[in-house]
Amino acid sequence: MAVEVKRRDDGLSLRIGVDVKGKIVEGARLDVPAAHQADVEALFERARERRIAAGGAPLG
Repeated sequence: MAVEVKRRDDGLSLRIGVDVKGKIVEGARLDVPAAHQADVEALFERARERRIAAGGAPLG
C-alpha cells in the first residue's frame, strides 16, 4: 500500500494505491478539505509512530 499526500491551499490531495516499483497504481484520489486537514495529518503521524514502535523505518 502506498499513500501520496500533497498540500494545497484548500486542504490535502491524497492518492492511495499499490506501490509497484515506486509508482502508485490501482489507486484512488481523495480531496481532503482544509477543515479536516489536521485530523488526517494526525492520523498519518499516529501511523508513523506505530510503524517505528514496531521496528519499522521512519518514512519521509
